[in-house]
Parts: sequence; C-alpha cells; structure tokens
Amino acid sequence: MVEVEVWSPRLVGAVVTIISMISLCKSLQRRKEIFHRLALGMGFHGFIFGICYMVGPAAIPKDDENAVGNAGTVATCSAQGFLIYVSLLTATSYYALGFSTYSYVGVLNNFDRGKIYWIEKWIHSLVHLFPVVLGLSLLGLGAINNGGHGYCIPVISSPLGCNDPDIGVECERGPKRQQEYRAMQLFWIIPYSLLIIFPAIIMFILYLTVKKQQTDIHIKANVLLLQAFLFLIGEYFLIVPLLTHNVIVIAGAKPNSTSALFVYIGYFFFNCWTLFAYLYFSRYGSESKEGESTQQSSEYSFNIFDGTNAAGEFAQYVHGASNDEVEDDMQDHKEWEEAQPQT
Repeated sequence: MVEVEVWSPRLVGAVVTIISMISLCKSLQRRKEIFHRLALGMGFHGFIFGICYMVGPAAIPKDDENAVGNAGTVATCSAQGFLIYVSLLTATSYYALGFSTYSYVGVLNNFDRGKIYWIEKWIHSLVHLFPVVLGLSLLGLGAINNGGHGYCIPVISSPLGCNDPDIGVECERGPKRQQEYRAMQLFWIIPYSLLIIFPAIIMFILYLTVKKQQTDIHIKANVLLLQAFLFLIGEYFLIVPLLTHNVIVIAGAKPNSTSALFVYIGYFFFNCWTLFAYLYFSRYGSESKEGESTQQSSEYSFNIFDGTNAAGEFAQYVHGASNDEVEDDMQDHKEWEEAQPQT
C-alpha cells in the first residue's frame, strides 16, 4: 500500500506529461490557427499537472507522519496543490469551455477568420481567470495539504483527518470541522459541474441553429451532432469520477483508495482522449481569410473546429455514412463552392 501511494501519482504524472508533450509539439507547429493555440494552452497546463504529479510525495512536509517519501515544506505542499488544482481545472476548461465556444462561433460564421478572431482572447482570459481565483482562495484558507494519496491537494485539513471527531486531533490548517470540510468540496463540484453542463448546452444549441440555418452553414447538422458527441464524451472520463469522489465526501462517507483509484483512471483516460480528440479534429491548413470560403484540405476528418465537412479515411467512422453518402456530401460541398461569386 505504501509503494502504491508513492508511485501511483508518479506513474500517472509520467503518462500525462508524455501525452501533454506530444500535444504541445504538434500544436506548436501549427500555432497560426486558433484551434491549435487553444490546444497549446491545454497541453501546457496538462504538462504542469503531470510534472506536479511526478514530484509526488516529495512535496509533502517532511514532518508529516501520514506520508512516505516526503521531504518538503508547507510552502512546497501548497505550491504543488495549487498548481495541480489550477492546471487541471484550466486544462479541462480549455477542452470543455474553450473548444465548445470556439466551435459555436466558428461554425455559425463558417470559420471566416475576420469574424471569429475576437473570441480567442476571451477564451484564453476566462479559462485562466476563475481557476486562478479559486486556487488563490484555497491558498488563503490554508486548505491545500497532504491528501493522503501521495501528493498535496485541496480540500484537505492538516494533520490528515483532524476534522473527524472520532480522531480527536486539533487541526492546524484547513477546514477544522466536518461541516466546513464538506462545504469546501464545492470548490471542486461547482466548477466541474458547470464544465459538464455548459458545453453540452452550447453544442445542443449549435446543432439546432445549424439545422435551422443549414443552407447558410457549410457543415451538415447530422455530422455536427455526432462529432459533438465524440468531443463531449471525453470530459466525462475525468469529471464523473472526480464529482463522484467529492459527492461521497459531502454525503458524509469516507472516500477510500478505490474512489481515489477511479480518479487516477479518470485523469489517465481524459488526457488520452484529449490527445485523441486533438489529433482527429486537426488539419493542415488555416481558417479562411475574411470573405473566403473554407477549403476542403484536411488530413483528419473531424471538422467542427475547422469548418470542413467530415470526409477522408475516417469519414465512415465519424458519422457512420456509406461511401455514397460521403461522395454526396463532397459533391454538395463542390457545388456550393462553384456557386460562389469569384473574386
């Protein structure tokens, strides 16, 4: 059990770091496009998260009796927990909030560069603003401490478990009573609940709008719906285990190593899926210049983030279409382009 606590966060951290580096390298090469710059931000925070997990118990104060391999101080523990919280929430926000908002604006404007650039600065600002504010609040409350699983994280008291009346130990840092401890789980539950609800609503509204205005929008509504499903499912790998863990705490039960293991697995699958989604939603090319139509020039076929219709080697997997249906989509796109006035 001791070895698991020492090495499990480091193993997760190593995997997340490798995945984030792949995402960073690929998005850095294509950073001229908005979608890839958003992916670059997501990859950067995933990289920070991975490094913090690789540090593991070394950041926990060396005088903490509830840890093994700990050699840090309160400052290193607070820094580790702050960065884990902020980087994880920011990376998830880039994926859920950033990508869905960009897709909404981009699709409705057929990815006309002159009409969609304004949204990028707001996405970068908002996905950093509320995680940093919440993280600083947790620092001020002294609620970032040894979580008992090989790293420091909010919302935990120190010494570990001191807010449990059965233990009878006075708390030095963090929530001092069980009621405070449960209430502060909202620092996890509220933002991640919003990150489940918001993108689902945005993509549903986008689908209805595209369906209603199909003649003016390049991408097909049925293609958008299935691509949106594949995009949205990724965040559930992380958020469902995370929220379950925190709901267990609020309900008064004591989270065990099993719930923590599911959170680890959630971290792993979420990062794998974000890389999968990024690669599949990527293309070589750029958003259209102002007044120009988007060209059909993609290496990958998921295109709710670049405005082209799903086609190519992954088309049948994306929307379950037959070859004839794909050819019909391509012919529709070609006829639409030919009908446009030449400049």
